[in-house]
Amino acid sequence: MSTFHFNLTIVKEIFTVAIPATLEESILSVLTIGINAMLSIVAGVTAAAVYTAGWRIVSLRIIPAIGIEEALLTVAGIAYGAKSFKNLELSFNYVIKLGVIISLGISLVIYIFASNIAWLFSYSSNSGDITPMIAQFLRIFCVFFMAIPFWTGFKYSIPERVKAQHRYFWLL
Repeated sequence: MSTFHFNLTIVKEIFTVAIPATLEESILSVLTIGINAMLSIVAGVTAAAVYTAGWRIVSLRIIPAIGIEEALLTVAGIAYGAKSFKNLELSFNYVIKLGVIISLGISLVIYIFASNIAWLFSYSSNSGDITPMIAQFLRIFCVFFMAIPFWTGFKYSIPERVKAQHRYFWLL
């Protein structure tokens, strides 16, 4: 600790990433509460249960995208710092291609085994009747899995993007 020196510039840089990320997660949590409330009011608690169980599976599906995003952050940061924009573009293109292949594979597996996967998340006797609905939710959502690679890694990998997000947030 003797070599530690407080540097306000570093703290500001940390907050330029932390504040938008925190706001993003907070907004997503509020939206989830709203969606669950709307589903409960409009379609009943069964629809909310199907959405909740289906979204757990969707969350598991996003784990590979998060891993790819973290790897891209390192590679893109190095390329950007070295002003090697060719390598930056190559890394983004590679991640998108890899992400599409992985998304296609996972989407096919989830589509084919949707009933089996749904059964794993509705194994109790009280929730057994929602298994077909969860399977239908998963089959519909497989289409949207293909969009995941196109937003993976673009959130905070380039400083100008963070500044643009700040400007956009304050316009709201």
